[in-house]
Amino acid sequence: MKKITYALFIILISMSKISSASMVMVGVENFVFNPANITVNVGDTIMWMLSAGTHTTTSTNIPVGAASWDAPINTANQMFMYQVTVEGEYEYICSIHESMGMIGRITVLGTSGINSISETQAKILNSMVQDDLKIKFNSSKNWQIGLMSLTGAMVKQFSVVTEAGRIESFSLSDLPNGIYIIRFSDGQASKSQRIIKQ
Repeated sequence: MKKITYALFIILISMSKISSASMVMVGVENFVFNPANITVNVGDTIMWMLSAGTHTTTSTNIPVGAASWDAPINTANQMFMYQVTVEGEYEYICSIHESMGMIGRITVLGTSGINSISETQAKILNSMVQDDLKIKFNSSKNWQIGLMSLTGAMVKQFSVVTEAGRIESFSLSDLPNGIYIIRFSDGQASKSQRIIKQ
């Protein structure tokens, strides 16, 4: 097991150096995927990792254009990786334990059909947040901002009308420390980014 853990560590380090995409790990345990619901961005990789038992990760409902998968997760095949390339909602099961509720869901955020906000329009100034998230807006618009947990649950929402060149602060002091996904939109374009609350 130590060799596998070390190999995964090397893979993760290598991938983080060559790409800004992220890897999200899902534990495959007795009768559950942990976490069962995740939110990622197009280009991210999901890694299912065996914790206990004999299972599968099998796609059941995926967006048009996405590749389906059906992989065993057991002592001979302790992990499976899947890179998401299509935005949308993905559902998957363990084909052995679906009747016991072993199901998962992936929400993939992307830019399909929506223009992306560039950093010249709006930029997060501090991706490592203690109390206040600061965003610089370089256009006068009505912005909608949503903050989601990694399970995809909306934890905070803000709405602000800004002037060009203005920096706005949004209090996150009431949230527990952890990784969140922030999505902001002006109604015509949107952007998603991960932040860390310390």
